[in-house]
Amino acid sequence: MPKGKFCYECGSQGELREGMCEPCFSKKRQKTAAEKITVTQCSKCRRALLNGRWQDINWTKFFSKRLKADVSIVDKGPVPHKKADQMFEVSYGNDKLYATVHFNRLVCGVCGRALSHYYVATLQVRGSDEAVRFAEQALRDVGRKDSMAFFRVEEVRGGVNFKCGSKSAVKAAAKRMRLELGAELKSSFEDVTEKQGDILRRLTILARTKPI
Repeated sequence: MPKGKFCYECGSQGELREGMCEPCFSKKRQKTAAEKITVTQCSKCRRALLNGRWQDINWTKFFSKRLKADVSIVDKGPVPHKKADQMFEVSYGNDKLYATVHFNRLVCGVCGRALSHYYVATLQVRGSDEAVRFAEQALRDVGRKDSMAFFRVEEVRGGVNFKCGSKSAVKAAAKRMRLELGAELKSSFEDVTEKQGDILRRLTILARTKPI
């Protein structure tokens, strides 16, 4: 750290951090973190819009980056009478502060599509109840990494249809059914015109297992 220069906040001379002495730097850091922070959050999936991308929020990393220091946090819960505000206790070094986060809640694009019953692929499961449960779990497993792998279930004669927002998720689930349950697979496509005039090519995979 540079020596022999003056702190632009208080004028003291000595070691500086970003142009400030250590006490002034700490005070500014605390003031910055204590200011009300606004985070855009999806009211459905609770992911946050950070750096232009919807993602799960890690509050320790969030405040560490904001304070430029290693921190530990305690979630103190909602601020009384302000459901959209949440309080955090943030500790760094020998200092501790309380930061208020205000959530600007809306529905992200993925959840918006799910709510509108949007889907691009269907997994048709025909066979045992075990096969249906297996397929549902396989789709949920994929959904941990693929946010578009939301699905809804339709019971039909002879089985269940899973209408999903992700073609890759349906393909992965069907592959697992073939490898682990010995399911016979048959694929087909259907072109559908959306409201805005775009052509949506929907995938359907029929997975048929032998009754147990």
